[in-house]
Amino acid sequence: MVLTRAQFEALVSSLNVNNTAYAPPALRGFATDYANILALASAGEKAGVEKDPRFQDLMRIARARVLAESYRRSLQEKYA
Repeated sequence: MVLTRAQFEALVSSLNVNNTAYAPPALRGFATDYANILALASAGEKAGVEKDPRFQDLMRIARARVLAESYRRSLQEKYA
């Protein structure tokens, strides 16, 4: 997978809920962690992990968390 600098910066911006300036070592660490996550996710897909009912439960919780956080951020931006 190829990730451009602009795509990486957009990803970091999406995850940066406090609008914190990250130091270059932190960004390198995040990039390394993200690459590892993508590699493990690909292996998990090939192994069929997403068919496990526990995975489905975790995805419902993760989706709810992301929706709640996104809504909170939109309200903050709207009423700031």
